Amino acid sequence: MKCPSPMTTSPSNLFNKRWDAFVPIGKPTLIFIPHKPVPASRPRVAGRHGAYYTGPYADYRKVMPDKLAVVLKRLATKTRPLYDNVCLRVRMLFLVNPPSSTSLEAPDPDIDNFEKAIYDICTEQVWDDDSRIVQHQVLKDWTKPGEEEGEVIEVTTNGTPFKKASKRKASKRSTVSRVSRRRA
Repeated sequence: MKCPSPMTTSPSNLFNKRWDAFVPIGKPTLIFIPHKPVPASRPRVAGRHGAYYTGPYADYRKVMPDKLAVVLKRLATKTRPLYDNVCLRVRMLFLVNPPSSTSLEAPDPDIDNFEKAIYDICTEQVWDDDSRIVQHQVLKDWTKPGEEEGEVIEVTTNGTPFKKASKRKASKRSTVSRVSRRRA
């Protein structure tokens, strides 16, 4: 017996309807950071001292906030973050200089690691929290002759306020009772 499909329309139609429902207002903010894109690495954990990063990504995290601040200053924007508490659409393009010989169609690191690095750097300068991003499109590619290596970021909003879910605080009584139950 064949199960009926729970979807009455094709997945691509569902996607397109939702994507098109986001109607941007105003001009997009275009940001170009001339810097070799670096993928985010996994954090290392050192007991009670918290997480830390090593290698190229650690250097990237030190240098990029200042580079981004310089780029934003050139855009003549005074407020930080640029977007606060609204829904955002973000498009990113990572341009990497190709090696002298390669058989790869695109740069090697996973695209989501490039993206995560930018989300970390842009939080508090471009947007207040990356949870505000409701749509995103990401591309990685080799630079073409005459293009500069770097990261291109386009940010738009539709003006819809973003309501973040509030975290429920546990009362002291419930915390104490859970602790006492564990000891029993």
